[in-house]
Amino acid sequence: MSHFSIGDAWRGEELNDSLTVERVFSSANTLEHVYDYGTSSNTKVKVVTARKGSPLIKHPIYLMGRNLLPEAECKVCKKQARYLCLECIYDEQESGLLCDEHVEEHPHEDYGDPMPFVNSPRVGMCGYCGPAEPPY
Repeated sequence: MSHFSIGDAWRGEELNDSLTVERVFSSANTLEHVYDYGTSSNTKVKVVTARKGSPLIKHPIYLMGRNLLPEAECKVCKKQARYLCLECIYDEQESGLLCDEHVEEHPHEDYGDPMPFVNSPRVGMCGYCGPAEPPY
């Protein structure tokens, strides 16, 4: 249901699952990831820097950083949005962003209650149910 490629997400060189991260990024410092061929989301992955040193534990994979929630305004009052109404987006074709106050009185529920607005390229897409929780 997903793939990584160097160059264009659909026409670039698709990467083999057996390649190591070190090998992939020795020839390129950016790649594309396409997730879910039905409701696709494309993410660009770029190496900014690499940590040097030896692993300190048996499984040395860490989430070393996470983006901050993007600033997004409530469609009613312009305060920081914390929720997303999918019915507003898909049926009304308007912003579905809502603050804590306006989510309480929001009438839409055909797609379920408004969901938390999170920092993910999958937010608002089919089947997405929120961010990963540790352990990753």
